[in-house]
Amino acid sequence: MKWLALCAALLWSCTAHALDTNDRLELSLDGGEVVVGWFVRAEADAVVLSVRGLKRPTRVPLDIVAGIKQNGKSQPIGDFRVELKAAHDAWVAWLVNPPPHPPAVLAAAPSLVIPGAGQAMLGQWREAGGYLLGDLVVLGAGALELHGEQRLGVLLPLTGVALLLRVTSISDAARTAARRGRRLREGRVIQQGPTQR
Repeated sequence: MKWLALCAALLWSCTAHALDTNDRLELSLDGGEVVVGWFVRAEADAVVLSVRGLKRPTRVPLDIVAGIKQNGKSQPIGDFRVELKAAHDAWVAWLVNPPPHPPAVLAAAPSLVIPGAGQAMLGQWREAGGYLLGDLVVLGAGALELHGEQRLGVLLPLTGVALLLRVTSISDAARTAARRGRRLREGRVIQQGPTQR
């Protein structure tokens, strides 16, 4: 049993922990300076960080990076370059083949009638199913109550829950569509490069 636990711990410690937005990075540069910030995105030959006190993201070329700490843990520069390349490749693949990204109003409007329809338009099937299932439960309970005793104390809260489901579904679909559209526009501008902006 000890060997199994030891092997599991060894495998867990050897796995690469992929870069994620807001990972805290400390980059030691060749000149001895240290840049501390939060990961924003990867580029082919640089890492972009959000540095406290600066209004715009900071681009740090990998050629001048001597050492890296990710979330307080040292990481070999070679492993970091591999992670950065994987993150950059995933970002470029997302730009080439993005998920559905209709305008926010178009994604939100169907959720007014059927909660979850906007999420379905965006390809978020799990979220769409959750909203739809919740709506079916609430409408089913309301239908049973209308068929039975028709108590106002039961029907009003059910109506409130049905409206709340629609409002949250609408706002979630609108925010997701707007975020995807903004990310796609910004990504295409970044891909064009600084001379073509």
